[in-house]
Amino acid sequence: MSEFSKGTITLSNPLKIMDHTYKKLKYNSEKITGEMWDEAVSHQTKEYLEIDSAVHRYFGYEAVIAEQPDIDIRDLERNIHGEDLYKFTVVGRNFTEEWLLAYSQENTDVDSENT
Repeated sequence: MSEFSKGTITLSNPLKIMDHTYKKLKYNSEKITGEMWDEAVSHQTKEYLEIDSAVHRYFGYEAVIAEQPDIDIRDLERNIHGEDLYKFTVVGRNFTEEWLLAYSQENTDVDSENT
């Protein structure tokens, strides 16, 4: 697990859900499940995952939900705005970049073994 997989997002605009106000949200991208992955990717707007800010934001949402399952994605979609959108996007971008880097290194190792 990398240093970017787990952490806390400090919200500029507190999130209000029912009777609870969140000023900070914990996240853990290592807990993203296949179903959560599919939900995030369903919002993909670009051909290449690594440059798609919409899908990055949804991976950020899913990383929070993975750590705090009492929060629903619709709550995040409706209530996260401004600078906080960027914070979720960074979490998701870090997740996809780590995954793509690990995948490319794994394939490089396999290719070098085959030559």
